Amino acid sequence: MYLSIVIPCYNEEKRIPATLSKIEEYLSQQKYDYEILVIDDGSKDRTREIVLEMQKKIPTISLLRLEQNSGKGASVRAGMLAARGEYTLFLDADHSVSIDHLEQFLPYVSQGYDIVIGSIEVPGASVSEHAGPQRRFLGKIAKHITRTMLPLEIEDTQRGFKLFSCSAKDTLFPNQKIQGFGFDMEILFLAKKHGFRVKELPVQWNNAAGSSVTWRSYLEAFRDILEIRASQSNTGVRKEIPRFAFVGVLNTTVDFLILNLLIYFAGLPSSARFSFYKIISFLGASTNSFFWNKHFVFFKEKQNARTQ
Repeated sequence: MYLSIVIPCYNEEKRIPATLSKIEEYLSQQKYDYEILVIDDGSKDRTREIVLEMQKKIPTISLLRLEQNSGKGASVRAGMLAARGEYTLFLDADHSVSIDHLEQFLPYVSQGYDIVIGSIEVPGASVSEHAGPQRRFLGKIAKHITRTMLPLEIEDTQRGFKLFSCSAKDTLFPNQKIQGFGFDMEILFLAKKHGFRVKELPVQWNNAAGSSVTWRSYLEAFRDILEIRASQSNTGVRKEIPRFAFVGVLNTTVDFLILNLLIYFAGLPSSARFSFYKIISFLGASTNSFFWNKHFVFFKEKQNARTQ
């Protein structure tokens, strides 16, 4: 067996040395051949120089440099297209899911699965949180949006630890269009379309501090979801945008009504109670949003998925 490891990097001078050392230490103890492809996505720090220095000691490392920062999806795509392995794994530069998970992943490709992905949303997974609760909160919102808008039947699309057979890799990544963080969703959407078998396995995720994922990344991912639907759906998003806007207006109305009903029936609240009322009204509007988006805005693809 020949295995390729693809690692996308952007300004990772502080974390990439430890990641490469741990990966090489693990792979050097295995019985199969391998290559480690580091994709430098136009870093402005010393990522490139550090990787070249490590390459002198670890000849299995190769460096592919993108001259301009193009996004995680672009760097992963470049690495996957350059990979020569019978199987190819891409993982994050922060090593948030450790390479030794590979031992549990490889048996499933031998059982006929085309893609095996890491997940923190299936039984057996665990999370070590260092990046702050706000990222975890945004991540949960993003997962709910993804499940509503894309009929993937996958609990966690965004974990940076995915193993592909050569057939799946060569079919999917040449057709990848999205260059940002939403590329995982596009690849899994294409995998479903092509009938590839996907296995979701629990992983231990160390959510390290210093991640490049920000609130803007989640907004870009939402834009990517709309792009996926526009490119893959028969009707595109033209009919969905007015419905989505209508649900947005409805959410504001529900939020306003709940808040004012609470004030009316309970009397003018103190500041503490008013904050509590706002939380209740927000939860009511969020529930309303999830229900109507699922059954009114994005229901067609859900129905199609059940008939396939």
